Amino acid sequence: MKFLLFPFASIFWAVVTIRGMLHSLFGREIFLPGAIDVGSVLVGGTGKTAVVKMLAHHFLSRGEKVAVLSLGYGRRSRGEKIILPGNKANCDEIGDEPLEIFSSCNVALGVGKRRERLYNVLVHRGYNRIILDDAFQYVKARAAVNIITLTDALFLPFPVGELRDRMSRIREADFVLVKGKRTEALSRIIRRFGKQDIAFDFGYRLSGIYNLATGVKVSLPGENKFFAFSGIAHPDNFFDMLKSEGLSLSGRKSFPDHHRFSEKEVSSLAGRGYPLLTTEKDRSRLEFLTGNLREKIYIAKAKIVLDESSRFFRLLEEKLYGTR
Repeated sequence: MKFLLFPFASIFWAVVTIRGMLHSLFGREIFLPGAIDVGSVLVGGTGKTAVVKMLAHHFLSRGEKVAVLSLGYGRRSRGEKIILPGNKANCDEIGDEPLEIFSSCNVALGVGKRRERLYNVLVHRGYNRIILDDAFQYVKARAAVNIITLTDALFLPFPVGELRDRMSRIREADFVLVKGKRTEALSRIIRRFGKQDIAFDFGYRLSGIYNLATGVKVSLPGENKFFAFSGIAHPDNFFDMLKSEGLSLSGRKSFPDHHRFSEKEVSSLAGRGYPLLTTEKDRSRLEFLTGNLREKIYIAKAKIVLDESSRFFRLLEEKLYGTR
């Protein structure tokens, strides 16, 4: 039935094309020295948040002061906000993905449309490594390094396929990070734009399971089963990771990306009689739960596994420090 969406895809693609042409003719970019943008030409589910967290941990380990800038998709607040390490934040204030980053990395976080203004404020406060989360389509500012994440997808305009930008913009990438299996079709796209030498593959491994109420890491359950649920762009990737780690699932349920869970929904899932297991991103939309229901939920934390990580970070640092 996707053929019914072609008229909408045509309109979407016309807007994207005209916007790109106007920017090429009249646009003015503000260069952000030392900044790294992690973006994509595809819609959600390409692993951008995981890559942002990986970069944040890397530069924190080097002793740098790191800040992450995000649009804050799904938040209910307005305007620009900056949250410093040690402060409290919630999903309504900054959005679920920024909250996931802020909760797992000791970084400052800025949310808002005007990334260049947030950048200037944080640089003034002494933050020397700024990571832009999903700002590749933000035409008013340009980072020193552009990292594009890709995955196996239908490379047709949204909503028929998963393209949200011109595929030719892959040429602008300094690095391409490929989530999951690199298919031959995806390899051809990477070669087409001459990025095969700076393309790196990555996946996920389970690093631990933690109780939502106590924060305590639990042992892998052996014969005990979880009921898995998630509201992310590609929940099957999460379920497949759990199975690859040997976890036994009594069942699973998918919700739309960024889904706002209700207590009634979670109670219904818990009524199946199994402990519930979900992702770090979903956790930010479950913090409102209290009591016994909260105790029944477990968070599966995943770590990114990047092929040729030493070469990637060596090339990245050469690129960054050469732009200072």
